[in-house]
Amino acid sequence: MATKLIQRLYVFVPARRDWPGGGRGTLGPATAVSWIAVGDDGSARADRGAIASLPKARRVDLVFDSRDVFTATIPAPKLSETKLRQALPNLLEDRLLADPADLHFAFQLSDTMLSVCAIDRATLARALEAFAPARIAVRAAYSTIYTVPPPTDDAVALRVPPEDELRNPHGTLRTDRDQGISLSLDETGASTLALLQRRRPFTRLRAYGAVPDPLRASATELGIAIEACGIGVDAQNPAEAVNLLQGAYSVGGGITGRWAEGWLRGGSWKAPAAWAAACAVIAMVGLNATWLKLDAQARDLRQSIRHAFRDGFPQETTVIDEVLQARRDVASLSARAGIPSPDDFPALDAQAAQLLAEAPVGIVSSIEYSHHAYTIHFRAGALTATLRNALEARAGAQGLALRFGSGETLRIAPRGTLSGGGA
Repeated sequence: MATKLIQRLYVFVPARRDWPGGGRGTLGPATAVSWIAVGDDGSARADRGAIASLPKARRVDLVFDSRDVFTATIPAPKLSETKLRQALPNLLEDRLLADPADLHFAFQLSDTMLSVCAIDRATLARALEAFAPARIAVRAAYSTIYTVPPPTDDAVALRVPPEDELRNPHGTLRTDRDQGISLSLDETGASTLALLQRRRPFTRLRAYGAVPDPLRASATELGIAIEACGIGVDAQNPAEAVNLLQGAYSVGGGITGRWAEGWLRGGSWKAPAAWAAACAVIAMVGLNATWLKLDAQARDLRQSIRHAFRDGFPQETTVIDEVLQARRDVASLSARAGIPSPDDFPALDAQAAQLLAEAPVGIVSSIEYSHHAYTIHFRAGALTATLRNALEARAGAQGLALRFGSGETLRIAPRGTLSGGGA
């Protein structure tokens, strides 16, 4: 076990009356506690030592003595989590011996029933504070009744602590889903067993821990067979425990966090996770296949453009940008053949004349042609808003792009060739 990773460490907090200094005492890093370590392979070992020297584990659970934790099962009220937490002190006031204001309440919903636990706030707070200096992150805390399974038709479970855990050793006998009793492990425990057997007949006592000889003899006289089940804890059962770390002490987000934690621990996430991983792999393969296909098509398209350019313009020996060079060569061939280009001066001048055909006479002061664009300079005040709208409407019909500049100027070019925008 020393060389194996510890999956879970159960730390048994002594009963409040057995704390150093008595009931008003406190725990510290040097306080000796009993613990049980469970490895990944299910192997377990028990030991006792100071809190500061506890072995490292993936998960640390605090187990409080059943005499310090009130447990009960009640019908679940139809309230939200917040309102239910506020209502619990009033719902349980008649069952509690202590002042509800001094208690911390925790609960767990199951079907229509509510499992409820209550513990003294100071007891819980001081126990958690004792683990803080050792940097031990406590993930859960619950009563010892949840370290053994609930009773069956013919069997009850008993948790037997180590001999050196308590001055007057008492075991925890689980009698119901959220109920248990503290059982003396000497001859006086026989009367308790007899009373319990009369109330709820059973023939088997499942013992988690070493049962002392006096109690074993008493059980034999009552016709109860003792079954040895381990060294002090049922590793599977605490999954059903009511975690005391709720509300102000929560480390898992309340009821939602507890559900998620149980879902993860139960392993029901493995099948959806496997399907999600398979879908992700298929999606990645599909995306890569699509990318490779598109890349191949792009290469084929570029190659066909290059071949078409070389076939059309064999005199070009250096090819850098096929599209740009083709436009330049087509313009050169058109000019040599006497075919005017749409952005040549004669073509633009003729279109400008059509554009201004219905404009008032004498509004143009000068014209300018540069960079395949035709610029008209108007006289001051001649370019009114009405004229602008009329020119823009007529330009759209002629396939021209217009851009009005500062100083009563208008630039004309074929649509799609005028940089900087235009009508």
